[in-house]
Amino acid sequence: MLGQVLKDSVQTKIWSRNAKRDIVFSDWVNMPVRKISHLEGFSILDTIKVNRYGSRTDLYGNKTGFFYKKKIGNRWTLFDPLGEIYYEVGVTSLRTGKSPLNKLALTTQFGTEPQWFSSTASLLLDNGFHSMGSWSDVLAAREYNKSAVDPIVYSTQLSVLNAFNAFIRKEFPERKISNIISLALDPTFPAFCEKHLMEQAKFKDDPHLFGHFSDNELPFLISTWESIISADSTDFALIAAMHFLDSLKINKMDITKAQKEVFIASIAETYFKVVSSSLKRVDPNHLYLGCRIHSSAKENIALLQVASKYVDIMSINYYGYWDLTEKLATLWSKYLQIPFFITEFYTKGDDVGMGNISGAGWIVRNQKDRAAHYENFVLKLLSNKQCVGWHWFRYQDNDPADPSADPSNKDANKGIVNTSYQPYLVLLGKMKEIHSLKFHLIDYFDKKL
Repeated sequence: MLGQVLKDSVQTKIWSRNAKRDIVFSDWVNMPVRKISHLEGFSILDTIKVNRYGSRTDLYGNKTGFFYKKKIGNRWTLFDPLGEIYYEVGVTSLRTGKSPLNKLALTTQFGTEPQWFSSTASLLLDNGFHSMGSWSDVLAAREYNKSAVDPIVYSTQLSVLNAFNAFIRKEFPERKISNIISLALDPTFPAFCEKHLMEQAKFKDDPHLFGHFSDNELPFLISTWESIISADSTDFALIAAMHFLDSLKINKMDITKAQKEVFIASIAETYFKVVSSSLKRVDPNHLYLGCRIHSSAKENIALLQVASKYVDIMSINYYGYWDLTEKLATLWSKYLQIPFFITEFYTKGDDVGMGNISGAGWIVRNQKDRAAHYENFVLKLLSNKQCVGWHWFRYQDNDPADPSADPSNKDANKGIVNTSYQPYLVLLGKMKEIHSLKFHLIDYFDKKL
């Protein structure tokens, strides 16, 4: 594949759920990894200079003052506010930990939160991360960027439908809701969305803002059909489902998988249309990054097609596969008419004494193997001409003593730093190497493909 001879593998445990929906892992299995050293004919002939955003300065487009996308030939390309070619490489959840251990370590090591952010920004930039993804401390980044020579690029998490869900449950506790996505069909959702997004006006002139996520992992999934079709008769999604069945002249027992996907995509289209139109009115300068689709949503052809009408760049949380499969790459190339970036992926090392049960990432033996998986994973992304970047999940390990952690983020080695803010140097060293070569690698793959 692309002149690569696969000589290496790492051992991993594969994540799944049993019949009781409990998380279980397989025994150790070998998975192949490709490395830069496997790339036949790859060499670094010239230095590619980069600017304060980590963008290459030898190629450029129009200077707009904001990030934007453009398809050049058959590769989707990002441009930074200076008009130079950018590639989005970031880490999610860049914020201080909430456990007692986290708080003590922060005070001991950094003193104050602003000092923590300044030190952490240096750690990221030194290792080739120029951006922070969802769940990060946006206010801290904006304050830091006021005086920083090299800014931290950031994105917002708007949680639009989740906020509407919270509003409905508070104001109308008696209302029965089949599934959160049914609320996208509520006639009052557009007005709520407009009001909710007014706050984003304060971001519209910030050149360091990459874009906006509207929600996270909304269940635009085939499995959601079952909760909708058995909902209360007043549920907006059920009413829409019955109209959908009538239009097909079938009953709910005869609906096919493909027809379920079309119906779920019709709800997604309403959601994307409402959010996009409201967001662009408030902030016409920045990219709409979608809602971080996951699971079967990323394989729903109808959903990919409708999202392409309203979303600028599709954000995809990517679990269940060792790397980007040819099947998915082909599917997205054919039906997704916009670029994508991977907004969650990670592995957990078995060498740090953590339980590593929570979360859908792969378990590998150690930090060296985490680094090998990262190299394998992102080489596949760099070779894909529709991909414009990735976000590693996440900044810090999950502390088992964190009282505020949700069940998917407990006791797991997901971070580039541990619970005491100490960096994983082996992992970061490999990340830095790849990040420093990302434009060389893109040039290499573009000549090969």
